[in-house]
Amino acid sequence: MMTIAEHLEQKGRQKGLQEGIQKGMQEGMQEGIQKGSSTREREIARNLLAMKMDRSTIEQVTGLSCAQLDVLMNAGVKADS
Repeated sequence: MMTIAEHLEQKGRQKGLQEGIQKGMQEGMQEGIQKGSSTREREIARNLLAMKMDRSTIEQVTGLSCAQLDVLMNAGVKADS
């Protein structure tokens, strides 16, 4: 038979575990959304670069920096080789 203190301790652990699982799921989902958005931005930039669109326009549309576009362009050259 459990004492009141043991019962309260068990309830506290269960609540803490549930809160931890919920927080972890929320953080994981947010991270996944951010990665997916970043991947999509790079994909759009690659397509626009392939269409020879002006780089400053691509930067405005995607939010990527000039350096990030350089990386995409260099990666595209390696992939085409």
